[in-house]
Amino acid sequence: AESFDSKDAKTWTVKLRKGVTFHDGKDLTADDVVFSLKRHLDPAIGSKVAKIAAQMTGFKAVDKSTVEITLADPNADLPTILSLHHFMIVADGTTDFSKGNGTGAFVLQTFEPGVRSVVTKNKNYWKSGKPYLDSFEFIAISDDSARVNALLSGDINFAASINPRAMKLIGGQQGFELSKTTSGNYTDLNIRLDMDPGSKADFVAGMKNLVNREQIVKSALRGLGEIGNDQPVSPA
Repeated sequence: AESFDSKDAKTWTVKLRKGVTFHDGKDLTADDVVFSLKRHLDPAIGSKVAKIAAQMTGFKAVDKSTVEITLADPNADLPTILSLHHFMIVADGTTDFSKGNGTGAFVLQTFEPGVRSVVTKNKNYWKSGKPYLDSFEFIAISDDSARVNALLSGDINFAASINPRAMKLIGGQQGFELSKTTSGNYTDLNIRLDMDPGSKADFVAGMKNLVNREQIVKSALRGLGEIGNDQPVSPA
């Protein structure tokens, strides 16, 4: 999308970028967006964001590149909600999802669930000069130690979700570079304030003082964490 506009946060006009094509050559149009969003309202689909999508009560393809979305109540966060990966757009009428027919930078060549995926450069990608890679292979290595060892031995070139305990090991090796980003992950202790014992302020204060947050960050997380201000909203 090029823009999201609304005068009342209830009726939204979404302008789609022209010249965007799916991997099979089909143009991306408003019909694809309407079809994709409506799927979340179908109980038979079993969408994980069905409750979030339920606020969208009306969809209209105004023209090939304009979509109108009507909400049950005003919500200024609709553009952020639509950025959730669940709301990715598929081609109108799609029933076979095994081919991964999207509009992204890479075209799916091989997909072996839980094993590996091979993708190649989308030569018709709408961003000029991108992507930079001709292809890459994504390998599933669920074990932390095995993933780190594969990186250090040169079997793979890039590894994600490195355990904090392995950071020093990798950081001390030549030829490797660590990239750290604040994530949205968090570890918390939930206390309901509307029922016993959470309704007692002294109990809540006691639990806060009982948990040594600084020690948890220093020891368990190897310094790779930030103490939250009693809410799970990431600094990012």
